[in-house]
Amino acid sequence: MPRFAFHAIPLATVKAASVPMADDLQRLLGGAREELVFHVPTDHYLQDESLVSGPPFVEVAWFDRGLEAQDAVARILTDRLREAGCPSVDICFIPLARRGYYEDGRPF
Repeated sequence: MPRFAFHAIPLATVKAASVPMADDLQRLLGGAREELVFHVPTDHYLQDESLVSGPPFVEVAWFDRGLEAQDAVARILTDRLREAGCPSVDICFIPLARRGYYEDGRPF
């Protein structure tokens, strides 16, 4: 935890950014590196019955860590994705309730 879903960003771009991104995020947030989950779903975007490129977008599902940490995470994602070739990206944070999150059947 947290989980990062990269939409309309090529797998190669996320892969190129993944190590420095994970380094920065782990340094900022602490915790075990394997708790950082990077997911690149296969997305299809349509407009007027045609496949189109979607807008680069990252969803961050996490337990709220305050605005200072949220701003820092957004900056890390933006900077590292830019360095890997993604010129622009929108980021949305989805706060999770600890009581609504279960690991192996046990609530946080």
